[in-house]
Amino acid sequence: MLKEILTNPYYAIIGVIIIWQILNLILINKSNLSERTWARLEYIWIIIGFMGVISIVLENDKNYKKGDLVYTENWIENRFESLLSFAERESFCFKFNKSDWMPEEEFNKRQAESDKICKWVKEVIIPILKKSKENGYEKIGDYKKLELVELKGNYTPERITRDIQEINDDILARDNLRKEISSNYWLGFQYSIGVILLIFAFALRLTLVTKKVKEK
Repeated sequence: MLKEILTNPYYAIIGVIIIWQILNLILINKSNLSERTWARLEYIWIIIGFMGVISIVLENDKNYKKGDLVYTENWIENRFESLLSFAERESFCFKFNKSDWMPEEEFNKRQAESDKICKWVKEVIIPILKKSKENGYEKIGDYKKLELVELKGNYTPERITRDIQEINDDILARDNLRKEISSNYWLGFQYSIGVILLIFAFALRLTLVTKKVKEK
């Protein structure tokens, strides 16, 4: 019955009417409340209704956060797989073709730094990415940064460094969402409590109106 009241407007209206009639019987027909007490009931129904609204708002907030969590988890996984795929492609080292106009010394420096990038990706980046993936896309830990001279500003290390920072930011946001959702012991019940409180508040308000009408 509770499920029907919470999900079906027809049953919710029936619930208001039933509680209204019960309150009529108890407060109007069976009790002898003073005028001051009746006046105070005006505050009580407002407070109960306010608590019902707050409960529903809090539940909606949690539901939105659950949606944000699903989106963030999917976003992390997609970006992570894209970065890992890029890193694996960059782990294949290649040799430059020396042109006639480039001095031998400069060519050797460029080739050495290219090999350095390749080795860095293969031995540093890929292992920490795979470790993070194996642990459910946990925060990517600290890693050795790459210092370049001849190839400073190279796209590969710049993209990897940028993507790791952005993924870690998303992981932090995901972990915060998980904590906020799991810390709420009333998750799943706030909406139910809110609707029940609102039904009771409306029924009490109808009772107060009924009394005023009978006194006219």
